[in-house]
Amino acid sequence: MVYRRRYFEPFVGTTETIGDKSITPDKIDEGAVTTGKIADDAVVSEKIKDDTIRTEDIKAGAVQTSDIKDGAVTEPKIADSAVSTYKIDYQAVTGSKIRDGTIGMEKLVSPPITRPITPALDTPEIGDGKVTAAKLAGDAVETVKIKDNAVTSDKIAPDSIQAGDIAANAVEGPELKDGVVGTDKLSTDAVETAKIKDGNVTTPKLANDAVETVKIKNENVTHPKLAVNAVETINIKDKNVTIPKLETDFLRKSLEGRQVFYDDFLGAVLDNRWAQSGTAGGSAEPAYRSRLQISTKLETDAVYRINWNGKLGIRTEKLPKFYVKLGDETEADENKKYIGLRQDANNSIWFSYDPGISANWRAHCVSAGVPTVVDTGFPHDWGVIHEFYIDVVSTSEVRFYIDGGLVATIYDNIPTADVEPWLEVHYVDEMLMGEVWLFIYKVVISVDPETVL
Repeated sequence: MVYRRRYFEPFVGTTETIGDKSITPDKIDEGAVTTGKIADDAVVSEKIKDDTIRTEDIKAGAVQTSDIKDGAVTEPKIADSAVSTYKIDYQAVTGSKIRDGTIGMEKLVSPPITRPITPALDTPEIGDGKVTAAKLAGDAVETVKIKDNAVTSDKIAPDSIQAGDIAANAVEGPELKDGVVGTDKLSTDAVETAKIKDGNVTTPKLANDAVETVKIKNENVTHPKLAVNAVETINIKDKNVTIPKLETDFLRKSLEGRQVFYDDFLGAVLDNRWAQSGTAGGSAEPAYRSRLQISTKLETDAVYRINWNGKLGIRTEKLPKFYVKLGDETEADENKKYIGLRQDANNSIWFSYDPGISANWRAHCVSAGVPTVVDTGFPHDWGVIHEFYIDVVSTSEVRFYIDGGLVATIYDNIPTADVEPWLEVHYVDEMLMGEVWLFIYKVVISVDPETVL
């Protein structure tokens, strides 16, 4: 070892004699690496330990704008009063950079902002939707400020549009709500023929006595303006239907074909329109107190009647009405009676009483031999005068009345045939005591006038 040590003593290590990576940290003394030993740009960021560089290590003016990371200067980094006007680039401080409530009056330039603002704010400086109702002074919005068609129906408060706000001739047909133009809104002679749609003046549209002469322009109510059956009696003012208003031969046509028949049996002779028939020994004779007495022979099953002897002059489709006033003077209730309208046994409309079937009067309709019979519940009684009425309401309904009260309604088997009046009494049993009389006081037959014309 001594030999080798002496052998290297004359030599000093140089860069050329030191192998790569031979100098490890433990070979370098503390403080041995001075500034001069460090090459330019040799110290990179990775070589600097975090939190190593302190304020005193940074030379004044050494940190330039390019050395500061975007967004790195936060509020705590800025000293009070450090940011002056000339430090702020034009338009660099936007709204999002300023904390709410930060800018007080003391931060504003002198003189401070006063009202009115001079110069005034331009449109671009006002945010969209920022002018609220509270910002507008009274009467601030004038006509010229409102865009055409901007005021819609929803923007108008109820009852806001008054008469003075509507220009002349501004309200046309489409602007009127149905039913708002009443009589009081129409001036005299305002409604002319051309304004009324044909067939639209119906009865429900007219109040009683509503149409006066002064409301109708002369010669303007033409035939096409009237709906069918529009003018009823209640719509015609009293004494206003004059002779010239009536159709030619109106009275003749209204009476023609009504087939009205009336007989109150006055006088000592039976009217020649009636024919008598039945069992020999019977009779039909006018008697005192304006009545006809029909009597039968006193034998079993004797019958007597009056009718028109087959002169079938009453048509059921004309809806006839038959009325008879009669009294049963028979001393017993065992005899049969038939009163009404009949063509034959197969076609008839009438009342009957048959003690062998019911103690009450019954109502009948027979068509082509098919009967419908209803017990009226009205009892037969002798010695009492009653009024019987048959009303053919329609071809599908007949009503039967006694003494003014409805006792039956029949809806089927109504004959469609010519008929004649028929009044008949039957003597049931000759062993019964007393005479068989049927007193007829009045017969009236008519046809519904609505079916005549």
